[in-house]
Amino acid sequence: MEKNIVEIFFDTKPKLYDGLCCRIQQTLTTWLREKEYCGLVLPGGQTPRPLYAKLAASDLDWSKIYISLSDERCVAADNELSNEAFLRKELLDKIGPEVLFQSLVVSDNNESKDFDALLKYMNQWTSFNTFSVLGMGDDGHIASLFPDCEASMESINQTFNKHFPEAHNSGENYLISKTGKSENKSSPPLVLTRAPKEPKQRISASFNTLRSHTKTVLLITGDEKMQLYLECKNATPNSSAYSLPVAHLLRSSVGLESQTLDLYWAP
Repeated sequence: MEKNIVEIFFDTKPKLYDGLCCRIQQTLTTWLREKEYCGLVLPGGQTPRPLYAKLAASDLDWSKIYISLSDERCVAADNELSNEAFLRKELLDKIGPEVLFQSLVVSDNNESKDFDALLKYMNQWTSFNTFSVLGMGDDGHIASLFPDCEASMESINQTFNKHFPEAHNSGENYLISKTGKSENKSSPPLVLTRAPKEPKQRISASFNTLRSHTKTVLLITGDEKMQLYLECKNATPNSSAYSLPVAHLLRSSVGLESQTLDLYWAP
């Protein structure tokens, strides 16, 4: 599975965050020479906090960079559990008023009309290059696509049925569907999912959205996360790791015409 996945290891976390910040700066600056705007998709959680401090101190032209989250907890934007609240504190408020941020908080009740409007807006992101940073949970989830969530697995299935139909016809059992359904329709850019822990209601970039970003970095730290990554990377169809969302992401990156996925890791 090494093809199309570059693994970049650092011996300390400070070097990891320095290296990733530099990579983001160089990539976005190059893209902005080619097009007027580009996108940056960021995760919640504590792991990327040092990265956000470095990005806030960078000289990027934030007036031309659309920022969004890979996923969100369905709580008010000012709730302490909100990924948006965390990102605003650590990065957005430090950038200043020119920031182009798209909130994933549709409403306190996640009303369908607001969600539909958000879907329409996110579809516009396909018009420019996007750099995505993803974390990985201890259970192998990415963004808010969880192993035992029906909506999460359907999002993955929709992508594999469309782009890798031979996997379903060959008996390889590429996907383990939690519902037994086979969807052929295009995957929307966002999906409502359920987490195993509170707050359970989540909104996430769909699997198709995650794999379609121009460049994706999987950011993990620690030996336990590395062990899980290796299990998913080397998983066989009869192993439990094979069905995890991160394992699907790794497999979907193999064989693409361009190299799109990097792993950044430090102990």
